[in-house]
Amino acid sequence: MRFVLLPGITNIPLWAKHTTTIRDLFCRAADLQYGTQVGLDLNCILNDPDYQPLLDQRIFQSGLLQGCVLNLFDPDRLMNVIINLPGAAHRFQLPASTTVRQVKQQLKRKLASEVRKVSFDLLVTGSSDRPDGKTTLLTLTRLPHQSVCFDLVSTPAAPIRTLPVRSVNESLFHYHLQQDRFPAGVDQGIWRLVRVHWPNAIFAVSSPAHNIPEQFVRFRLNDYPASPPAVELWNEREQRPLVHDCWPVWFKYFVVESYPHLITVDPAPYSPDLLNLSISIAARRRHVECDPWSPADDITQCLLPMVHHFLSQPIFRKDADVQRRAIRRLVPQQQSA
Repeated sequence: MRFVLLPGITNIPLWAKHTTTIRDLFCRAADLQYGTQVGLDLNCILNDPDYQPLLDQRIFQSGLLQGCVLNLFDPDRLMNVIINLPGAAHRFQLPASTTVRQVKQQLKRKLASEVRKVSFDLLVTGSSDRPDGKTTLLTLTRLPHQSVCFDLVSTPAAPIRTLPVRSVNESLFHYHLQQDRFPAGVDQGIWRLVRVHWPNAIFAVSSPAHNIPEQFVRFRLNDYPASPPAVELWNEREQRPLVHDCWPVWFKYFVVESYPHLITVDPAPYSPDLLNLSISIAARRRHVECDPWSPADDITQCLLPMVHHFLSQPIFRKDADVQRRAIRRLVPQQQSA
């Protein structure tokens, strides 16, 4: 018996024997798909007479595995597990079959002095979901991506679960975070979602190849996705914006090249730094034509150029160039000017 994955249809790998047909697999996938919003309706395929010859073929004799329409899945493959803590994150690599209870045990061993005597839960970042201890990592990620992000929160006296009431804008934002480009960046370790308190969303950008602190950025998404977000560097430990005079050079370059076509910034009291930024922005706008913010796109159109500038800092070694090329491949058309 082997496990087969249907990319874009179900997160859960389906077992298949030598005698299993494609119809058997699609019928089980259609049951899992019921009540979810997916782009492909398997019932239409199962009932279409033109597909019947294909559906009657056996999985391992059809050639679909070789053509990557179906993927073999290894349940022992490693997943990236990120635990959000104030101002930092702990990362583990654990098998996809690992349960939430085992993740908590792993965390207690790593942070023995901090959490061993404290009752805590793991909350799926950006949601109100508290998965129970038997939930596996496999069911908490969107395959084929391989990252799961949790917030460490104190356990309430009595379990409380309320369904979030989200606006259309916030629902669309969360939907965008589930699409391919954002999880791909999480897999690469170049960004992660820290917290959503609508209309604010805080992200961390980082470079896994270098031992430097993450940089936190807050987006204010009042008119998302119609208008570009307002952006500011964020001090996560002190829970306040970083003042303009403390902006690092890479962020200033990002603002010059991205304002106002991808981001906006708030007016602030006069300072020589802000005057120089304004002059640079005006000069850039006279000589460079930039693609505007696209309401049909997602938040990665801001994150990609930001991370590109972050990885362009002179403190990084030459091997950061490899990672910058990987970032460009995420969305080739989305590059800073």
